[in-house]
Amino acid sequence: MCYFSFIKSERKGIACVDFYLPDYNIIIEADGDYFHKNSKWKPKVEQKDKVKTDKLIAAGYGVYRFWEHEINESAAGCINKISELNQEKSVVS
Repeated sequence: MCYFSFIKSERKGIACVDFYLPDYNIIIEADGDYFHKNSKWKPKVEQKDKVKTDKLIAAGYGVYRFWEHEINESAAGCINKISELNQEKSVVS
């Protein structure tokens, strides 16, 4: 199992993020199932999330988005996915 130290609800200058892992410069966004899937708000939320993610990536952060149900069902699975993707990223770099 992998363990990370994190800061919850951190302001990173250009945006307020759900979780920040300072040791890895990684941001984790938790997309709520109700709010992000609601057809009334979905297009606006998707556009806002894309702009936010693009700005954070441009600022040098690694950004990972997970659905609320993914985190609730398997937080360890989300952590493992981040570890795997981060390792792949460092091999390509």
